[in-house]
Amino acid sequence: MLRKVCFAGVAVVTMLTVCQSSQAQMFFEADWLYYGRDNDSSKNVVTGSESLGLSDADFDMTSGYRLVLGGSLGEFGVDASFSQLDSWNGGSSGTFTNLLILDDTAGLGTVDPGGTANSLASFTALSQAARFSPMMMGPDDETTESERLRAYTDPFTAEMIPLSYSTYNTSNFREFEINIGTRRDVCWWRCSVGYRHLKLDERSGLTIAGAFDALDVDDGNPFDGTVNDDPNNALSNTAITSTGLANISGAADGFDAIFVTMDPMMAIPADYVAYQILGNSNNELNGAQVTSAIRIFNGEWITIEGIGKAGIYRNNVSGSVQETVVGSGNDDSIYQRTLTGNDSSAAFAGNLGIRGIVSLTDYINIIVGYDVLFLSGVAIGSEQPDGLSTDIFGATRYKVQNDGTLVAYGSNIGFELLW
Repeated sequence: MLRKVCFAGVAVVTMLTVCQSSQAQMFFEADWLYYGRDNDSSKNVVTGSESLGLSDADFDMTSGYRLVLGGSLGEFGVDASFSQLDSWNGGSSGTFTNLLILDDTAGLGTVDPGGTANSLASFTALSQAARFSPMMMGPDDETTESERLRAYTDPFTAEMIPLSYSTYNTSNFREFEINIGTRRDVCWWRCSVGYRHLKLDERSGLTIAGAFDALDVDDGNPFDGTVNDDPNNALSNTAITSTGLANISGAADGFDAIFVTMDPMMAIPADYVAYQILGNSNNELNGAQVTSAIRIFNGEWITIEGIGKAGIYRNNVSGSVQETVVGSGNDDSIYQRTLTGNDSSAAFAGNLGIRGIVSLTDYINIIVGYDVLFLSGVAIGSEQPDGLSTDIFGATRYKVQNDGTLVAYGSNIGFELLW
């Protein structure tokens, strides 16, 4: 990118300086940018009364800069610009009031009598593991129990461990363009065509943590060692790895349900589980654009103009979904699966803005403005889990989601030098 900017700057200067100085006028502009953006909706990872997705956190405003170098020659003008914003960031955290059921037993009277439990989405690896049913019934069959994460009071420390969550989103944007068209000070309008490059990279995540537990589906009996206690009182390693989750650290023995006993000498520390799902996307747009500007007001010291840009681009996009399950407390198993994808498709980018130019001298201007950027056909980080699906053989597949939209908006202030 730096080489492209340097090359464009050299090209602009060369085009203008090869001619007589009396024929050319050059300008340099530097702006401070202050922008916000929307947060496109995504599929919920948690469903129920406390539904939650990767896009549940709003982005903060962020700042950046824009540098412009250009000039005019006869009736024509050429300019090149580079813009970059600091990361947009957003996040949220809190606790669930109700438990989170990992399989499809939410609403079942024996294990969710009030029907208030939340559910983990079926496309997630942890939910797929909790629904595991081997071809031959055996100790790894998870369908006889309702697996869940919940708040828990540790009997050894009396500490209340909540069922908690946290989300985060981060987004990085920069662009470069070079245009050639009508000279900007000849008449009340101008038009140009050019090349534009845009880069948008995003990362979104959701983490849920709580104590692991399992109740028998037929009668709601917990893990207590009685005659009514059905196996397997756990989420087995076999069930977990059947989803494509690989053990990357720890015991690789799954997670055990909470053992219920009235005898404190028989108490067993609970297994705590943290589940994280991440969506990543990288967009690189290259294409042609048309820029038009209309002078709305032309005073002696102040000029106001409206500017519009529109272009069609080829978007080379890559994405991934990564899921991690981390055990703590009485278990240290860590599992992870990562699915990646690539695609190339058409995208659209457009801008609509207004700016005012205040002339301090014949060679120095102050620039203020407001601009809206619209992108369509891009991959949004929080939407990448929407690309998970299961084929006819039960294997999880991922297709990068590149049909998202982004709307960014903000103001700018800067200065312009002419010579």
